[in-house]
Formats: sequence, C-alpha cells, structure tokens
Amino acid sequence: MPFDPIRHFYKKAGYNPRLIKELVVGEKYTAVILQDGRLGVCATLGNVMGRITADFQADLKNPVHRIILNAYFNALLNYDNEYEEGRDIFEEIPFDNYNQVVMVGWFRTLHKKFRDKGLPVKAYDILEKSKYLDPLEEMHGAVRKADALVVSSTTIFNKTLKEITDLASAECDIFMLGPSTIMHPDMFRHTPVKALFGSVFKLHDKAVINIIKSGCGTPEFSGHMRKVFLKRP
Repeated sequence: MPFDPIRHFYKKAGYNPRLIKELVVGEKYTAVILQDGRLGVCATLGNVMGRITADFQADLKNPVHRIILNAYFNALLNYDNEYEEGRDIFEEIPFDNYNQVVMVGWFRTLHKKFRDKGLPVKAYDILEKSKYLDPLEEMHGAVRKADALVVSSTTIFNKTLKEITDLASAECDIFMLGPSTIMHPDMFRHTPVKALFGSVFKLHDKAVINIIKSGCGTPEFSGHMRKVFLKRP
C-alpha cells in the first residue's frame, strides 16, 4: 500500500479526542489545541469544514477528517524534536546550486526571494492565481526534470505527496514546506524527502487561535510561529 502519512500516524499514535482542549475551524486553517497547550495547524485548501466536534469517528478517506488529523499530529508530534536554531528554507538550502527548482504549492514569500536574487524557479498551484505561476499542465514535466523540489505539506492530507515524489528523479532533492508539515523522522523512513520545514507555536497561543478563527492564514500568523527544520539523518 502506498505510504500515507495520515494513515501511518493514525496507526502509530492514534487519535484521542480527550487530549484536545479546543478545535478551531477557520476559512483557511484548522487548528487543534491540546490540553497541555500544544498547538497544531493544517491548511483547509478550500475544503468546507462545516460544524464538527473533536469526538468524530475518523474516516481516513474524508478530507475534513484528514485535515483535523493532520493538525492533531502536528500538535502531538512537532514539539518532540530537538531543533537547530530555526532558519528560513531559503537561508538553509543553497538553491543557487541547483539548475531547475520547482515549487508545488504557491509560497509567495519564498518565490519573491528567488526573484529578488535572480534565481529561476517554476511554481504551480491548483487554487491560486498569479502572474508568477506556471501553467498547471506543465507541472508533471517540470517535476520530472527538477533537481530541487519544494513541496507544500498540504500534500500530506490531500493524498498527493506520493504522486508528486514518484514523478521526481532519484537525483532530485525534495523539501517539504509549510505549517502543515508533520515534523517526525518517520517521514524520512517512508518518503524520499531530504528535509522538513515546518513550525511550532507557543503553548496556548491565543493570538494564533484568534487569527485562524477570523479566517486568516499563514501571512497573518507567521509572526507567531517558530520556523523549524529536520534534515534526513
């Protein structure tokens, strides 16, 4: 069976709604706050979450349930690692050493850093519109030719991660990026990903909760999160 991170961590860590203090559903993000204050988030990518409580019976085929589980695993697991001093992916990875960088998912700030430095990058996104995005029909071909691939971690819940990584060549360096990233070493054991770039939040961070409740996303709460990364051992 193809590796599915949500299924994997559901079997490994389970889902215990009694550990959850609050489930916050916003237009762009869902957040899970545990009783001890740990907080995890996952982008909704336009999925209509509706009214849902934490004691749902998990259906791993249901995208709404997968979004909540993704946020839950972030809260449960992302605080367990010893991280180096948090750095931005553009500072940590020498992208000027690559010939063809491809971005699956629209990271505006990161894309601007490429442009400001004059580095070529191709970017693709199903939902977003921008003059900087390349035509979606070219994405598979670009991924096959890439020697560096920056993949949105929303591919974890929407089950497209393996599809994308399977397209990449064995020589391609794959990096996962975004607040939805599950920061766990098992991601290296079961995928070809070279590094995980995610985030952790202060315990009981009400500012982040209020931002998500108001319907805002990463640009608004980025100042409240600590950027963290793990590299393949």
